[in-house]
Amino acid sequence: MVVFIIYSRGISVLKYRDLTLRKFSRDETLVIACDSYGGIGNLPLDHVRVEPEVVGYYTAILCLKECASIQAKPVCLVNLVSASFEPTGKGILRGIRQALEEAGIPELPVNGSSEENFAVQQTGGGMTLLAKLEGDFVPPKFQAGDQIYLVGEPSVGDEVILNQDKLLTLETIKDLAQLHSCIEVVPLGSNGYATEVKRYQEMGWKVSVSSEMARYNRSAGPATAAVAVVRGTLTEREDGIPIRWLGRIEA
Repeated sequence: MVVFIIYSRGISVLKYRDLTLRKFSRDETLVIACDSYGGIGNLPLDHVRVEPEVVGYYTAILCLKECASIQAKPVCLVNLVSASFEPTGKGILRGIRQALEEAGIPELPVNGSSEENFAVQQTGGGMTLLAKLEGDFVPPKFQAGDQIYLVGEPSVGDEVILNQDKLLTLETIKDLAQLHSCIEVVPLGSNGYATEVKRYQEMGWKVSVSSEMARYNRSAGPATAAVAVVRGTLTEREDGIPIRWLGRIEA
């Protein structure tokens, strides 16, 4: 498992995938997830035209998915907007609240800031989600024969709106993370599933990937898809979210 351990004044900080983990107390571990956005919104120079609520919703959902993938419970969300609060930041905040409502944590504290000194022509910003994990983080342990699946439809830009019924949901991530047979579930970003395949290879595993899946090796934008490593078979879901066999971990 690729886990980087950084020591600062005797304190160990773990870097696992896109998550940063720090032992908070004997019984809890602090988990930090973050994401940024730029050029997506309804300001004059934005490339993808959507309402700010959409930007806030999908950015928050991505951070929630990252933490849910290791069953960490959110504590606080920090929202930084490089545009004015009225109307951009306010719309983004509404999108965040929608995501938190769906996650079942509508009262989660949200802190943040916006740009009120200058007129901004393009939407940009970032979010950081703080969460806690009970006890220590235990990295997944793979073995030969583990099956690799692509869950959801990799989508970016306007595709996110067009493919909504096929996108990986927060509920799906939670379900997979709780499966005893699911060794690891990884929300994907702009580099597609190839990043995770490379990570397994760097760990010393040989990974066989179906040639038929090459067309799905593309950006998954705001975690619209995930890679799931399963010790067994992953069956189709009732919600219709696509599950495709990607390959397997070899000896």
